[in-house]
Amino acid sequence: MRSGISRKINKQGRVVIPKCVRNDLHIEEGDSFDVLVQDDDTIVLKKKKQVIISEEELESALSDIKDEAVREKIKEKIKTEK
Repeated sequence: MRSGISRKINKQGRVVIPKCVRNDLHIEEGDSFDVLVQDDDTIVLKKKKQVIISEEELESALSDIKDEAVREKIKEKIKTEK
């Protein structure tokens, strides 16, 4: 665990992650994070993993779902989360 790096929150509520940490963890502009607050007021940023799947792989994975409306809803949800 790293220590010794402290940051202040700006007026917009933003905290800058130091460049050395971004580089070490391969954090890039546009990456998404979950913000978790633990019982002891510890804030955890968890980087979301991006899964890349082709249209063909998606169609194959959804082919067992018989309800067309459900398949379309799942596809739409996946597209909005990209």
